[in-house]
Amino acid sequence: MLAAALVEGALTFIVDHGKKLGIGRFNGSDFTGSPGTWRIERLVTSAAHNEAILDGTTKHLADALIQTRQRVHAGRMIEDYAGPVPDLRPEEAKEARVVAERVVRAVIDWLARNPPT
Repeated sequence: MLAAALVEGALTFIVDHGKKLGIGRFNGSDFTGSPGTWRIERLVTSAAHNEAILDGTTKHLADALIQTRQRVHAGRMIEDYAGPVPDLRPEEAKEARVVAERVVRAVIDWLARNPPT
């Protein structure tokens, strides 16, 4: 959950700058209004459009992180795993950390190449 929040935060942080530079799909209707209404799936897709910020591998990893985040949602976990022991998959925490580091590094590198004015 924390890794997905970090990915979402890093990508949300660069939307306005991306809009100014015409990067990805940040100028689309998905990013009008309050940032609180933006969806992480759209942030990742926009940042990966034409590999503007995220390369294909990083997008794939971020998409998997999003799926993991949705799977471990407490309410969904109760619905999907009605048995006595839910499949928590603790090893996914390490994978999530690696994905978050990779996405944040891509954002930082992109900002270094395209500094805000």
